[in-house]
Amino acid sequence: MRETDLNTIYDHLPFALCVTDGQRRILYANRALGELVGISTEQLVGGTAVGAFGCIHALEDPRGCGFGERCSECAVRLA
Repeated sequence: MRETDLNTIYDHLPFALCVTDGQRRILYANRALGELVGISTEQLVGGTAVGAFGCIHALEDPRGCGFGERCSECAVRLA
């Protein structure tokens, strides 16, 4: 299956989806995620998860979003 085919499928999913790398940079975001956070998918790609989701606990760990003590309780991560 081609990447364009997968992107078409992902963009029509009824839930928010993104793919991030090890530094929490967004590599791909579907349309539902853009609608959820109010940012276009073009603006999301290349940004960080903390920037997209407005994580208030991202500064608890120098690695950022997903590494803080409270990240396991984060409503966005649990969704």
